[in-house]
Amino acid sequence: RNQRRSFTLFSALKTFRGIEEDYSNVEAILKEAENAVSKTILDVAQSNIEGVLSPDMQIRRALIDSFLKRLNEGLVERVEETKLLLLAALCREHLLLLGPPGTAKSELGRRLAAVGDDSGGQFFERLLTRYSTPEELFGPLSLAALEEDKYVRNIAGYLPTAKVAFLDEIFKANSAILNSLLTILNERKFDNGNERIDVPLLAVVGASNELPDSEELEALFDRFLIRK
Repeated sequence: RNQRRSFTLFSALKTFRGIEEDYSNVEAILKEAENAVSKTILDVAQSNIEGVLSPDMQIRRALIDSFLKRLNEGLVERVEETKLLLLAALCREHLLLLGPPGTAKSELGRRLAAVGDDSGGQFFERLLTRYSTPEELFGPLSLAALEEDKYVRNIAGYLPTAKVAFLDEIFKANSAILNSLLTILNERKFDNGNERIDVPLLAVVGASNELPDSEELEALFDRFLIRK
């Protein structure tokens, strides 16, 4: 039955295209026909996609294409990273980039902050070490509040007020900052004194040269659903 089908298809192709090859070329010709049909289907789908999409979807697609262009402008071989970054922002998830320094990871975070808010979104950047203190990420303690027996931080310009953040060497985070960092990443909340405040965080770009090597960092690793 398969042979009969192949013979029929070959005859049709021979008649349509004036092919005079020997029957030994049937498989090659059928493969060529299959590729041609697939290409035709893709071409038709691409040419009609604007008609398939609703006006609202067309606007969203145009915005996404514009954002990707702005994110990737001037960068070399970072198309995949920019797409993942935009995906993370749209899903309000966090992106983990593994690799050596000097590959435009922090620049991608800055561009996302600018693209997400044309007036200049709040961008926070910090290199973590084993000795990083809470003040480096969450802001210094308010001396005025201490005089009133309140344990409150001045968070302006720090991670709790950022829309986009880049944390380099993310797995160097120590126990002093880990719990508050996990709460910000997962719940977008920050405990400032006796008040729990909302964090306007869109996405965090975390970077590291290596995977976490301790159990206490596994929860931090899990917060980054998108990894490259």
